[in-house]
Amino acid sequence: MSELFDISRLITLLPAYFLVLARVGGLIIFAPFFGSAAIPLRLRLALAVILSLALFTLVSGTFSPPSDLAGFVPALLGELVVGLILGLGAALIFVGLRLAGLLIGQQIGISLADVFDPSFEGRSAILGRLFFLLTLVIFLLLGGHRALIGALIGSFSSVAPGTFSPASLPVTGLTALLSDAYLLAIRFAAPALVAVFLAAVSMSFIARTVPQLNMISVGFPVQISTATLVLIISLGSVCLAFQSSLGRALQSVGRLFGP
Repeated sequence: MSELFDISRLITLLPAYFLVLARVGGLIIFAPFFGSAAIPLRLRLALAVILSLALFTLVSGTFSPPSDLAGFVPALLGELVVGLILGLGAALIFVGLRLAGLLIGQQIGISLADVFDPSFEGRSAILGRLFFLLTLVIFLLLGGHRALIGALIGSFSSVAPGTFSPASLPVTGLTALLSDAYLLAIRFAAPALVAVFLAAVSMSFIARTVPQLNMISVGFPVQISTATLVLIISLGSVCLAFQSSLGRALQSVGRLFGP
């Protein structure tokens, strides 16, 4: 009799658990590191299930799921949207790094040498991939994954499961995160772009002075060497810039649905 009671109790808890699972699953789809396609799908699903179980024990008594299917399906979709927004907000800063690598690669002539990036499930510039891997390590060392889970936990107190509405979409917060991502891309790419521009100006003066010099064969190695040298020199400063931008981005993600 007790087993039947326990099974019936578990069945009544399933709708509430599925709401939590939808929010956690939406986060894992877009979140840095967690949503990487390099991690097997089964492992990501297992992570979502286990993390949802842990969070369900914390928030199960704070809400009650809709009792009918007509109310449960929109609530489930709303929870998925909340998770997607949280993951997307954290992923935007890494999109800025990919853009920085693309800008530099186009200027120094290596944009055609793209590689497959499993994190974005598509082709990516070599420098963009390098920036992404470097900053992903910084993200993990600084505890960005823990801060992201903390933002997920805080979202349950800001938006109770099943209460999300399209009117509460954090458009302003996502726009601010996108602006910060573009600003970070410029800060990453600016030293190399300025150096390449000065090298191009210098080579144009040399071409006027020595017309016999084949600037096409000389220009590409000079631009690539100049950009590489400047990137090595400025790597420490741009990593510090990413560290400060990451802290602000994670705080902004935590406030997307909060005060």
